[in-house]
Amino acid sequence: MIKKEDMRVTRTKKLLTDALFALLETTSIEKISVMDVCNKAMVHRATFYKHYEDKYHLFSCALTDLKNEIFRDAHFERFHTADDLYRHLADCGLSYVEEHRRIFADILRNNQSETLSAIMFEVAESSIRELLATSPHNYRIPISVLSYFYAGGLIAVLMWYVSHPEETHASMLTYLNDLVREKNF
Repeated sequence: MIKKEDMRVTRTKKLLTDALFALLETTSIEKISVMDVCNKAMVHRATFYKHYEDKYHLFSCALTDLKNEIFRDAHFERFHTADDLYRHLADCGLSYVEEHRRIFADILRNNQSETLSAIMFEVAESSIRELLATSPHNYRIPISVLSYFYAGGLIAVLMWYVSHPEETHASMLTYLNDLVREKNF
C-alpha cells in the first residue's frame, strides 16, 4: 500500500514540474499562477499545496531534482581538487543543457527574472557546498566562499552557453579548463 501511495505522489510531482517547465517556455514565472500550473498538470489546487508552498518552491524543488539527476555521480572522492569537481559539474551541466538547449533557451528568453536566477544559484551553491564539505582536503579559502564562487560561475556560464548556439560543449569545456587554470591571457 505505501509503495502505491509513494508512486502517486511521485507522479503528481512530476506532472506539476512538467507543467511548470512547459509554461516557462512561453511565459514568465511572474505571469504564471498556481492555478495555471494545476490546470496544465490536471492536478487539483489543494493537491499542489500539499506538496509546495508556491510556484517558486515548486521551481526550487524541480531544480533540486534536476540537479540530482544531472550530477548523480558527482562524489568528491572521485576528484583530487575542487577544480576537478567544478570541471566535472560543468561538463555534466553542459551535457544536459546541450541535450535540452531549445527548452532552456525558451525558458531564459521568457524569464529574465532575478527570482529564478536566485533560485538557480541557491540550488547550485548548496549542492557544491555539500560536495566540498565531504572533501578530505583542507582549503585555505572557506568552503562557503568556494561554493559561492563556483556556483556563480557555473550558473552564469550555463546561461551564457544557452544564449550562444555557435558554441559547442567541447569549446566551453576548453574555456572553463583555461579559466580554472588561469590561462586566460
